Amino acid sequence: MQVIFHVATLMPNKENDRQRSDKKRHIGNDYVMVLYNDSSESCDKETFRGEFHHAFVIIEPWKLGNNLVTLEGKAEVMELFRHSEPQVVPDSSLSLYVRQLALHANIACNIVLQKTKGPDLFVNNWHGRLRHINLIRQRLLDARAKGESTDPPAATEDFTRYL
Repeated sequence: MQVIFHVATLMPNKENDRQRSDKKRHIGNDYVMVLYNDSSESCDKETFRGEFHHAFVIIEPWKLGNNLVTLEGKAEVMELFRHSEPQVVPDSSLSLYVRQLALHANIACNIVLQKTKGPDLFVNNWHGRLRHINLIRQRLLDARAKGESTDPPAATEDFTRYL
C-alpha cells in the first residue's frame, strides 16, 4: 500500500501565491485529513474546505505523554466503523495508530465512493488494475474477432494463468 501525506507546513511556499492556493490544491483532493490540534479550542473542520474531505483524524495532545485521537466524518463513512469513540493513545503508539486509522478511513471512503458509481463491490487497487487490464484485453479480442486488429496473439494472452 502506498500512502502520500500532504504536510502543509512542509510544502514550499511560492512568493507569487499569497493565498497558498498551490498547497490547497493538493490537500483539497485528499479523502482523509489528519489534523494535529494543539490549541485549547475545538477544531473547526469547515476551515479545511474541499470537495473530497470525507473523514478527519484529529489528534489533541494530553498530559503525561498521551493524546486524544478522534475520528470524525461524513455519516456514510462513519457507518462503516463500529467503534468511532475518541481514543487515548500514548506518544509511543501514536504514529502507528494514526496511520492505521487513516488507512482504514481511506478504505471506507473508497467503499462509499464505489457504491455511488455502481453495483460492483469495492476492490483494492491491485484488483481494480486487473479489472482494467482484463477490460482492455477483452476489447482487443473483440477487435480481432471483427478483423479490426493486427496485434500478435501474445498481446491478448491471459497472463493471469502464470500467477
